Amino acid sequence: LRDALDGKRHEDTIDLDGASYLIVASPVYDGQSITGAVVFMLDMTEKQQRETLHRVFTSNVSHELKTPLTVILANVAILRAHPERTIASESKWLESTQSEAERMEGLVGEMLTLAQVEARVDAPFEPVDLSDMVAGTTLQFESVAFEQNFKLESNIHEGITVQGDPERLRKLVDTLTENASKYVNEGGTVSVTLARENKNASLRVSNTGSYIQPDDLKRVFDRFYRTDKARTGDTGGFGLGLAIAREIARNHKGDIVAESSKESGTAFVATIPLPQPKTKYPRTQASPRQ
Repeated sequence: LRDALDGKRHEDTIDLDGASYLIVASPVYDGQSITGAVVFMLDMTEKQQRETLHRVFTSNVSHELKTPLTVILANVAILRAHPERTIASESKWLESTQSEAERMEGLVGEMLTLAQVEARVDAPFEPVDLSDMVAGTTLQFESVAFEQNFKLESNIHEGITVQGDPERLRKLVDTLTENASKYVNEGGTVSVTLARENKNASLRVSNTGSYIQPDDLKRVFDRFYRTDKARTGDTGGFGLGLAIAREIARNHKGDIVAESSKESGTAFVATIPLPQPKTKYPRTQASPRQ
């Protein structure tokens, strides 16, 4: 303010109660004389948060792509160093290159999906039988349950239909079921429940054996965030699945919440609004002509 009264425009950024503000002070003139100052206070919190998310996202993408690119370049260098060898004798390097290229393709595909749902690139909604969809996904994971030695339980109420994008809703259901199957303990239980609750379709997918710390639970939907770094190599994910699932739910005017306890494990609950019957108003009858 002192600078503005001295005829100088001044800008500064301050942090207050967890928010960031840009303060701009400018002199007010009456002819050649300074008669006062005007001060603007702009809330820059959301802008800074977007910039921070963008930087983190770029850094994470670079990190995820660096490893497969390093492996691919190393494999190519090995192959070029021995041009006399046959393809059959060098198959392990070719297979490794293909595996890493497929991993990069998967990452790019996940990022494109996330960009589409965050940008609200909507497909036309249509009636979706969520009961059939969830039952079909659960059936597909029965072989996974057998191979990984866990119990798969389901309680799916019939006839639950929502308005939505079938492809994206299937992605949501698959992601939650796959996530629970990855982190269930051996001999544990994955439970899938679909029911009507308070004008919503409520999908609850839980697994025993994995407890997420409260600090991690707050960030579980963040892009590229993994709650268990030690299992990253085993699960093969990029940390984008839950972020995509939540955006899909929100695109359908719903949401996903996570809960976790040492006693019962971890659960993700997705809610999607059920179609509501239109209100019928009684017709008003015209008054008879006089």
